[in-house]
Amino acid sequence: MIYFTQASPVLRVYAILLLFAAIILELFLLILTAHRTGRRYQFTANCMLFAAASILMCGLTAAHGHHGPSEILFTEVPYLYVLTAGIVFTIHASAAIAMEIRRRRTALSPYSIKEAFDNLPDGVCFFTGNGIPVLCNRTMHRLAYAVTGRDIQHISELKTALEALPEQADAVRDGAVYCLSDGSVWHFTEAVTNGWTQVSASDVSELYAKRQEVLQDTERLQEASRNLRRYANNVQDAVREQEILTMKMRIHEEIGSSLTVVERILVQNKPLTQADPVIARWKDNLWMLEKDDGQEAHKDYLTELCELCGSMNLRVITTGTFPEEPGAHYLLITAMRVCATNAVRHAGATELYADIRTGGESATAVITNNGTPPAGPPAEGGGLGNLRRRIEDVGGRMTVRADSGFELTATVPVAQEVYL
Repeated sequence: MIYFTQASPVLRVYAILLLFAAIILELFLLILTAHRTGRRYQFTANCMLFAAASILMCGLTAAHGHHGPSEILFTEVPYLYVLTAGIVFTIHASAAIAMEIRRRRTALSPYSIKEAFDNLPDGVCFFTGNGIPVLCNRTMHRLAYAVTGRDIQHISELKTALEALPEQADAVRDGAVYCLSDGSVWHFTEAVTNGWTQVSASDVSELYAKRQEVLQDTERLQEASRNLRRYANNVQDAVREQEILTMKMRIHEEIGSSLTVVERILVQNKPLTQADPVIARWKDNLWMLEKDDGQEAHKDYLTELCELCGSMNLRVITTGTFPEEPGAHYLLITAMRVCATNAVRHAGATELYADIRTGGESATAVITNNGTPPAGPPAEGGGLGNLRRRIEDVGGRMTVRADSGFELTATVPVAQEVYL
């Protein structure tokens, strides 16, 4: 068997270099596993292997440089053993390093958690009880800079910017969402857990786009509905005009035939009493012609309501001015009529009060009575239910209160095209 010192200098150098490479790999392995506190025994074994490889290489280096017999260690170590040890150390270190790298790629670690947190599509930021940010991902950093115009330093800065965007902000507020210049739309929420404040930002760009489409579709449908109402009114006017024209033609024909009858009576010297039926028909026809082409006089709805309530021993007291728009005027009178019926039937009221407030684009009627207050919220049956539907159909709103007495508030728009 050939000893290490008996091998050629080239083979001895190869063996020493192999051990040196194994030492370098073992040292790198120790650096990779130094922070792991859960496997101290494995780190200790790696340290022992590193020490053994270092001692063996130092001894072989001393033996390689010594010439002649000596008592230096490792001078009579078989070369095959040295070569085998170097290969074993190298393979062990390489395999352990590969396993450690694979473990770092697949196992959870603080670095991997931080990387995953930064790569979240939504923005998340955690603040201490004092409002200092302690953990914030990349998305939230970008959104905070777009909203505040600078890096986030305190939660109060972010809250202030969300309530009222500063001039340097790269965003526009639309209700509860914020539209950035890049076209994205975000919604911010806040939650407090165990003294920590979490501010989250969700990307609602798609929902916002769908909402805008729905609003546009709604506007188009409302315009189409208004056009249909105008068309229906035009059709009704055309039908009414056709009926008036037909009626006029019939009246003129009757007048012509009546003139013929009267002429015969006069020519034949018959008694004039025979012309009384004809004269009565003339009066009727003349009265119909005086109706101004069939247009009926505008009805005084409030007077009719007062007369109706008077028959029920209910006095109507109004304050304010009714809107001039006929549709809004009639709808408020309808609300008073429903309240009058309920006041007499359920509360035994003798007076009905209506406070009319007209201004801007709407008119409001606050209707109360002096009757017995209801025991609870009144059920919206046929009268109140139908009234609510009619008011909401034209874009108005209706509220009913019964805490200290019955009170109905009806608000209707005063635009004429709403009632077409």
